[in-house]
Amino acid sequence: MRVSGKGSCAAACATIAAALALAAAPAGAAITHVEIDKTFTGPGSIKAPCPGGSHVISGGMGTFNGYGGILLTGSYPYDGGDRDAKPDDGWKVDVTNRGGLETAADALCSKQTWRYPSADFRFPRFDDGTGTVACPSGTHVVGGGGRAGTLIGLLPGDGKDSDKSPDDRFAVHTESGATGKTKGTAYAICGKSKPEYVTTKTGAIGTHEEGGEFDAECPSGSAVLGGGAGMNVGHRDGAINSLFPRVDSIQAWGAYLDNYDIAELHSGKVVAVCQS
Repeated sequence: MRVSGKGSCAAACATIAAALALAAAPAGAAITHVEIDKTFTGPGSIKAPCPGGSHVISGGMGTFNGYGGILLTGSYPYDGGDRDAKPDDGWKVDVTNRGGLETAADALCSKQTWRYPSADFRFPRFDDGTGTVACPSGTHVVGGGGRAGTLIGLLPGDGKDSDKSPDDRFAVHTESGATGKTKGTAYAICGKSKPEYVTTKTGAIGTHEEGGEFDAECPSGSAVLGGGAGMNVGHRDGAINSLFPRVDSIQAWGAYLDNYDIAELHSGKVVAVCQS
């Protein structure tokens, strides 16, 4: 399924669709999955709030819209207006729902505390660009997101250290496209314990096609903490259709990627951040 299917929430009820206790987080805290589903047409936002006393680790978006049916312009942690003024209260997604089909915001939450750096960036109009934010020294990327134009990639990345692990920063690859936006914000969620990173490279995605679901699966017995996905394309050649935690029969990070190019095949990758 294109959304996790762990429950649904009509817009009027505004209740948590799913809250499932998963495996232990690095500090021993249980992880909770929250999904909020809505159906609308046009621009809109969906929030998946973490239960009281917990903090968001990561999040994403699932949808039943297929190729070209949705534009993802934001997937990021948000502040619920409590005293701490940190974006730790849940996950928010911003979309233009062209197809009008059911779409969901997903959040993974725990009672463990995390760091939430962010960085604003600019990108050219009618072109693509990238913004990054680094984790503070002594911490590692667990999750991340961004808000900008049409999102091409949301991925953890390596810094200037020697470990060749994508644990140092989070990158947002975006393009102004149909939105006309030229400003964005990159978000990272960082923890003291270094997780394991699993990368799955996609096969070639056909022209004017969605490549089907691609999953980066965590090792057996390891919980998914976060993840990311992206296309190896530039302006107007492709975008993220959806990306989300898999917490059903497997622990993984999943994604659907759209190739907009009418002439060339393109590929991408999906990264899962897993409990070490």
